Amino acid sequence: MAEIQLRDVSYYYPVPLRDPISRIFRFRKERHQEEPPVETSKGVMALDRVDLTIPEGQTFVVVGPSGCGKSTLLRVVAGIMNDYSGQVLYDGEDVQNIPPGERYIGMVFQNYALYPNFNNEGNLSFFFKMHEIDDEETRQRIEYTSELMGIGFKELLPRRPLTLSGGERQRVAIARAIVRSPNLFLLDEPTANLDAEARQQTMELIRDLCDANSTVLLACHDREIIELPHMQRLHMENGSIDAQGSNAAAG
Repeated sequence: MAEIQLRDVSYYYPVPLRDPISRIFRFRKERHQEEPPVETSKGVMALDRVDLTIPEGQTFVVVGPSGCGKSTLLRVVAGIMNDYSGQVLYDGEDVQNIPPGERYIGMVFQNYALYPNFNNEGNLSFFFKMHEIDDEETRQRIEYTSELMGIGFKELLPRRPLTLSGGERQRVAIARAIVRSPNLFLLDEPTANLDAEARQQTMELIRDLCDANSTVLLACHDREIIELPHMQRLHMENGSIDAQGSNAAAG
């Protein structure tokens, strides 16, 4: 597990303000947002001087309107977006000084981000092959994760992602995060667009992560997840965290 700190972190999407083509695409996106993005001379502001500490072994959920910066926050913490100002610290060390393979962060994206040319077992084993981890350990980790994922998961392993339903892809994406035994889990809208059965399976996995005292940061609109016991709530508005609460405090 790990403690994550963000110190005065800001991020701007480098979109020219007077570019007419970019304006068309932004307008299409803004029509579906509750709040329009904030434009500055630096571009479109996504994060505005965020200060945040995620203690080891705790679970935080970021809530707020679409377009407020939740997904960007997760990607900055993961080290996917590096051109921000401020600092992201991973157990006291600047995350940009830690090689990606040594960060041990498991992220589940909204669009799953599975490799379509690999079968699902290949998606789970990709990290181990990249880091030259021996086949026996890889097999054991996949076997353990498959058991954890529950009934029917092993049958998904020989198939490719494009042959799966949205709920099945989400299960594979979560398994790919779990199989690495990460110190930090990042989940972006983990129950979005899932049918009732897939949503329930995903909910159970999130409860298991909470019960195991994993360090977890989620971006989510799902009320049932937000109200899980001991879930720490962070409210975002226009790229800033403006409130924090705890379900444990509420009872």
